[in-house]
Amino acid sequence: MAFFGFGKNKNDRNNRMSGKNENTAPEIEKEEVSAAEEAGTAVPDPDLKVSVDEEPENTAISEAEAKFAEIAPDPDYELYDFCRNALREEKLYMVHSALTKQPFVESGREGAENRIYLFTEKQDAENCGKVLELGENPTVVLPFPRAQYAGLAGSLYMMGIDTIVMNYKGTTETLPLEKFIRRRDPEEVPKEKRPIVNPKLELAMMYLIQEIRKKGAAQDKVKRANLEKAMIMQMLPATLLLPVKSTAAEEGKQQIGLMALRDEKSGNVHVPVFTDVPEFLRFMRGKKDPTVKLLPNTFVQLAALKVPQDSKGFIINPATCGVQIAHEYVRNTVRQIAEQQKKKQEAAGQGESGASEGENG
Repeated sequence: MAFFGFGKNKNDRNNRMSGKNENTAPEIEKEEVSAAEEAGTAVPDPDLKVSVDEEPENTAISEAEAKFAEIAPDPDYELYDFCRNALREEKLYMVHSALTKQPFVESGREGAENRIYLFTEKQDAENCGKVLELGENPTVVLPFPRAQYAGLAGSLYMMGIDTIVMNYKGTTETLPLEKFIRRRDPEEVPKEKRPIVNPKLELAMMYLIQEIRKKGAAQDKVKRANLEKAMIMQMLPATLLLPVKSTAAEEGKQQIGLMALRDEKSGNVHVPVFTDVPEFLRFMRGKKDPTVKLLPNTFVQLAALKVPQDSKGFIINPATCGVQIAHEYVRNTVRQIAEQQKKKQEAAGQGESGASEGENG
């Protein structure tokens, strides 16, 4: 039996793990720790470096924005009838990755597409899964009843999916997501009420885990390094959700408890963070705790976070991808980028000074 609980930042392993200290919030018993954590650790190579010049703009969209989506094919789309007929089926079947517990995602057109596979017939979906497993990617087929179509629409946007490969009774078509799903106007929800999700980061994590946890495959070090770098580049501008719980005040100061997740097999402890609220709820398995708050934290804020001494690092979305990243790597990366920014500013200042002297001369 594995447990997770909240521990104060006093680095007391026993208190955090047992929940016996009166000032520590009681732990919630879990039947198992994240299977993704047991499957392997996705920690970037300590020597993997990133450049501030490569930092992408923040592509995060709000969860509220994602919810403003519905499966509604574009009437002017040439494959409108194909889409409409497929949606008349009582169920759709999607090929999922057993490694990420998310839809199996594959890039197409030299990386220009991020596609998932959707079928109207279960047997066709299972046959597709068998083909994918030839590439050492274990899969599972999950049904989506018509009542879940609306949720499916929003979740695909939240994951950064942009293409659907749809098979309707043996006929396969590749559909741009924008032609199959209609997005509503997110401006209807006030900006301050829009919880953050990070589709580009989640997508990068899915690709990474699918690659490094293949069954029996020899590691492609170059490909792994590229996928790790792609994930880190999406993490830099991301805002992640950190679950915390206030504990009894001591000397007038409120104590904030961090969630600590331990793998019973290895004994490793990680602090979980989440890309969005649905990932946290999936981790909680529907169990609600109104005293728990999800605090948005940037990559820089996570680097400065005071964590238990025995914590190995963060684990992102432990219920699905379970990507682990060492605390020291987070700190070193933030330090590295700060140094790069400082050098750029100094270089820019010297350039302006030189130009000014030239004008005066």
